[in-house]
Amino acid sequence: MSLFSALNNAVTGLKANQIGLDVVSRNVANANTAGYTKKVAPRENAILDGDGAGVRILPTQRQVDQRLLESLRAEISRSERLDTVTDYLTRVDELFGRPDQETSIAYAVNTLSIRMGELVDNPENAGVRKAVIAQADAVARELNQLSGAVQDMRSETEKSLSLAVDEVNNALKGIEQLNREIANREAANLTIADLEDRRDIHLQTLARNMDIRTVERGDGAMTVFTNSGHVLVNERAAQLSFDGRQVLTANDAYSTDDVERGVGSLTLVSPGGTRVDLLQDGPPRQGKIAGLLELRDERLPEAQAQLDEIAHNLALGMADRETTIPLTGTNTRSMDFTDAAEAPITRASGSDQVLRVQDGDRMAISYTQGGMEKSMTVYFVDDASNTDLLNRVPDPDNAVFVDITGVGAQNQGLANRIATAMSSAMPIGGLFSATGERLNISTTTATVSIDDVALHQASTTPVDGPMLNLFANGNSPRIEQEAYTGNLSSTVWEKVGFAGRIGVNTEIADDDTLLVRYTAEHGEVAVGDNARPRFLMDQLTETRFTYSPNTGLGDAAHPYKGTILDLGRAVVSYQGMEATTQQSLSEDQATRTTLLEQRHSSMTGVNVDDELAELILLQSAYSASAKVVQTVDRLFDDLMSLR
Repeated sequence: MSLFSALNNAVTGLKANQIGLDVVSRNVANANTAGYTKKVAPRENAILDGDGAGVRILPTQRQVDQRLLESLRAEISRSERLDTVTDYLTRVDELFGRPDQETSIAYAVNTLSIRMGELVDNPENAGVRKAVIAQADAVARELNQLSGAVQDMRSETEKSLSLAVDEVNNALKGIEQLNREIANREAANLTIADLEDRRDIHLQTLARNMDIRTVERGDGAMTVFTNSGHVLVNERAAQLSFDGRQVLTANDAYSTDDVERGVGSLTLVSPGGTRVDLLQDGPPRQGKIAGLLELRDERLPEAQAQLDEIAHNLALGMADRETTIPLTGTNTRSMDFTDAAEAPITRASGSDQVLRVQDGDRMAISYTQGGMEKSMTVYFVDDASNTDLLNRVPDPDNAVFVDITGVGAQNQGLANRIATAMSSAMPIGGLFSATGERLNISTTTATVSIDDVALHQASTTPVDGPMLNLFANGNSPRIEQEAYTGNLSSTVWEKVGFAGRIGVNTEIADDDTLLVRYTAEHGEVAVGDNARPRFLMDQLTETRFTYSPNTGLGDAAHPYKGTILDLGRAVVSYQGMEATTQQSLSEDQATRTTLLEQRHSSMTGVNVDDELAELILLQSAYSASAKVVQTVDRLFDDLMSLR
């Protein structure tokens, strides 16, 4: 080995140790910098013409397990979705309160039943009547306030979605730019480690907002996909677009029809301008955006549906006029439809009772088949072609819809329509038939016996029987109140958002004697007795109703049934359970995410003690290389002195 070779080896050693010192110093300086990973300066033996020629330093690299990093991003996405949902559901739970809290809707409804019970005992006491009106107003206002709060939270999700989309777009642009720089430096055999760190920060921002997949290309650039396969970044970055609304109401929902859509839609716009509605084709399943969409389109509308269900049944339950047909023996009972707005039921005694059939009225039929008790409900609607009808009734598996429009001045054909619909729903001969405008119901066949038939209608006047339309549609002095009838087939469903509009009937609020004054069945005017308050209290505390599956309290096959008091308690308990369950899921997920973060940090993070130990080694190696240079220099001096 010549002195020149020795000098070259020592000089390359000095350079290598200088680079090593630079890397160690940067590691120590960035030990607490978010997103920074430990860097190393790999070395290899330099070979020239088959002989060693010192040491060669390779481009600085970072110590990262890509599979672990992918798993960590996936867990971060799950954590963000769960945390987002948990935050909002906790707020909903706080709004709804506990059944025994004075601020809860369950407590308010229970207090109304107590006030009604006091009115049963003191029907002529004006102070008690005023207390009933005041508590009814308190219930309505509580529903109004809760409904408004739920819709405010939905509006918040729109704003948060817009901010999240901005974050995603900034990250996508950042990744596009870094991909370009990384590819250029990789081609020039320069280090890309620090650029990869910065790119990972953008990828983590993406993961917080939506679930993603990544593929690293040969040039070091990275292609990013949504989990459903849409390209977010390739050579160029796509962009997300969100056309959010400032204020949402209960009727605002997502639709594939832009004309009907009342909320913002998430659109992916490719670099070439192609637009894809992600809510139709591959919506995010994890991340903050997924959580916000779940809240806006599912969780919060469900809370609104629960409030609407309470308001709906308060209004219709107290105003429910039930007319039953006595079914005894094996005789056929009939219902005559002889007037466009009236449907007299022919009772066993031969007397008729005038009834008005309108959209939302229903005929409940109970029957026994094969020893099993079953039920069927006929709903009268103005438009049976409405494709959303099954979603608007509490018993979609046992519902029949009869269109009551276009039957003529004398209801021509209405009885036949009912018979046809029922025969189709219960294909057993002889049960339902029509003779002219008379609907015939056979109480017994060989396999089926009809146990009960009752027509339920919403009373729209405060003097018609013991039922009372205590609540109405409208709570603003600037807008005239309307009777609430539970209309089913209108394009905008009357029930949706009713909790935000329910108010005490102003006619009754202005004249509280109507709480104890009405026209009895035989035309007698009952004044000051307790029959009406007793009926109203029973409707709150004794009568069991079937509630809509969209409340989350049951499903189409097994809908929730109970009193209105039961419903109030069930709704409050449901939200409490949802918040508790979601909190538990969020905490479990946080534990998994933290464990992965710790593993990732232990592998990629900077350990200052290790770096100081490496510094000592580099210092020794540098001193040794310098000593070699110094020695070679003296040897050259010795050679030069030989003249």
